[in-house]
Amino acid sequence: MKWLNEYPDESQKLLDLLTVVVIEYLSAQVDNGAHMLQVFEAMGMMIDDENFERWALPCLKDIATVLKLRHPGTPLMVFCRGACHMNHKLAKSGYDVITID
Repeated sequence: MKWLNEYPDESQKLLDLLTVVVIEYLSAQVDNGAHMLQVFEAMGMMIDDENFERWALPCLKDIATVLKLRHPGTPLMVFCRGACHMNHKLAKSGYDVITID
């Protein structure tokens, strides 16, 4: 939270880069035979709802959007560790399945 608040421009650049890396990695998984993909948002429980919507959710939506365009027949799952309270937002983010803990 401190980093996000103190360095918003750098945070956005880093998240944008990570989003691209995740998309490319998961796309390669499909290209190499994966029949389903799961995206893990490991830090969901570390940020409040407002910051989840500002920082994490746009990345998750971008990942789903690009992967669905590249691999429309591949089911996508998403898991946000410790952030099940955000599932109502994730339900509108382009994933086929929301897994819970």
